[in-house]
Amino acid sequence: MKENYVWIGPSECDEHRTAREKDLENIWNDLASARGFTETYPLLAPAIDLFREALSCYQNGAYMATAIMCRASSETAVYLLTTRHIVGLWEKPKMVQKMEIDYNLIQASWGEILCKAKAFGYINNKLEQQLNKIREAGNFAAHYGQKYDKKSRISTIKMLRKEIKSWIKREDALQTLRNTARILKEFMGKILDKYDVLRESQH
Repeated sequence: MKENYVWIGPSECDEHRTAREKDLENIWNDLASARGFTETYPLLAPAIDLFREALSCYQNGAYMATAIMCRASSETAVYLLTTRHIVGLWEKPKMVQKMEIDYNLIQASWGEILCKAKAFGYINNKLEQQLNKIREAGNFAAHYGQKYDKKSRISTIKMLRKEIKSWIKREDALQTLRNTARILKEFMGKILDKYDVLRESQH
């Protein structure tokens, strides 16, 4: 998987693009075929679309951008889970039909949104740890100047020995994509469980 840094900007496809596309095949196919993907798409569509953007970034070798978009996708998913409430269902096709939107969290902090998601049973300690890893990678890219200086200040020697991360590399971006896809699948399953309970209550 090792490759030199990819020049980001208008350029011809680099030699590793095909290999990166193969990396993505299983990730997207696994997500698109996951339990609840179709049924919950109306609720999670913005988060899934952001994840598509993350895949495109990786495909083009933009690994820092991949991390930022994964963070955006996962945080959006959590926000949607806490602010969208299923009130109508279609049977054929089996899909969320109607949702009520809670606008009270528009100005909420991430901590408040996370607490709400926990209260609804969408997030446990394990999922929170996975979310933190994704957010850490996204924060590193989004606040790169500060993060770089903070790490380099710790130890210039370690930086020279490449013991401190100074850029998000291909393997880092790929793992972040996998973590994000895993979380989205978890959320789909949890929504579907609530969906099934609601459907049974309506019969």
